[in-house]
Amino acid sequence: MKRFLQKFIPLVFLLVPSGAYSQAPLTGFSLSPEGFPFTFDSLPQFFTEVTQNCPGSVIYGSARWYDSASAAGNVPAVAGLISGSTPTPYNYTSMVTLGWATYPSTLYLDPQGGANNWTNAATRSLYLQTLASTADQNPAYLFVGNEVNFYIETDSLDYLNWVSFYHEAYDTIKAHSPQTKVGTVFNYEHLSGNGDNLNPIPWTAPHWSALTLIDTAKMDVVAVNTYPFLQYLDVNSVPNNYLQPFFDTVGNKPVVITETGWPADDFGLAPWGASPAEQSAYVNKLFTMISGQNVEAVNWLFLHYMMDYNQTIEDAVFCSISMYDSTGVAYPAYALWQSHCAITAAPEIPAAGNEITIAPNPFSHTATITLSENSSGVNQFFLFDALGKKVRTSSFTGQSATCARENLSPGFYFYRVTDENGKLLGKGKLVIE
Repeated sequence: MKRFLQKFIPLVFLLVPSGAYSQAPLTGFSLSPEGFPFTFDSLPQFFTEVTQNCPGSVIYGSARWYDSASAAGNVPAVAGLISGSTPTPYNYTSMVTLGWATYPSTLYLDPQGGANNWTNAATRSLYLQTLASTADQNPAYLFVGNEVNFYIETDSLDYLNWVSFYHEAYDTIKAHSPQTKVGTVFNYEHLSGNGDNLNPIPWTAPHWSALTLIDTAKMDVVAVNTYPFLQYLDVNSVPNNYLQPFFDTVGNKPVVITETGWPADDFGLAPWGASPAEQSAYVNKLFTMISGQNVEAVNWLFLHYMMDYNQTIEDAVFCSISMYDSTGVAYPAYALWQSHCAITAAPEIPAAGNEITIAPNPFSHTATITLSENSSGVNQFFLFDALGKKVRTSSFTGQSATCARENLSPGFYFYRVTDENGKLLGKGKLVIE
């Protein structure tokens, strides 16, 4: 949903249930450590909980395509954290959305001046540069724009300019990272005109052309956010074929549900039923709705409660689409959600025959990394902090490389050593005193 994607860095850990297709659909959560968005001090615990509960998870981040006007064209922090730091000590698959609007009216298309629309050539060039740099980090999924269908209602002519940009963006991303799956994100209730419970202006007019105007050959996957309580007052009323119009429209294309869920508490501000029981019922309903469909991933909105629920009515409504309540107690829906998890990725096995030693470890100034065998190519050493952010890169000279502390803080770090083809030679823990 559009409300808070610019307020904090939403990451999603996607897990795996069973399904009718050869690859089971993934499930997950947005970045929501305990206490967020006021504090992200518990982020390491969040990473650990989700990836240990389901190894092979996908981490998803959705944020604006630039962090500041002067930084436009560079990889945004959220994208760098997710795709730029993989592989990390956390076993996950990277997924990123770079958005360009906070609806209904705020566009981010003039970071350095000029027209605030898709005729801005400078913006298009900087955005493509951002996407290319992000693609160079080889994310598994990269989505261009969030809930873009709202814009066709705002400016149907400029929406065509957006479509032409998206086609160009697709080609740019694939040129830099052919294996990355590329698409954009829609909102189902607005797209299909299923928002009768919204006040003061319900969504009753469909906007399917927002999807059909895009060349399907340039969408590897089609992503969608969906919140059925915007149309139905209780879970039991949601038909099992609620999403069928969307599946029919996208045809054989794989689908990613980037946001969904049902609130456990809405503070009495909305007409629909909100309770832990309704939330559990929706988990079961959701997997019924997507059963037999070509869904690659489905993401529940939050793991922990969003704590700034007094800011707006909208935040209050959505803050409890979480698996923990405001006191840190798990809702019953959490166990149901976890029951759809399975390990999605085989553990990485280092190539045989090369042993790695690091001395000293712990170290205060410089550590030397030594391989037991030399190779004809250039091996690489990567160091990551506890959050999975890449903080050092070194190339081997012969059988050794060095890692300088410089401005790194004391604590635990994780390292990886790869050969010239990126194949893992070894990994482990490194301590700075």
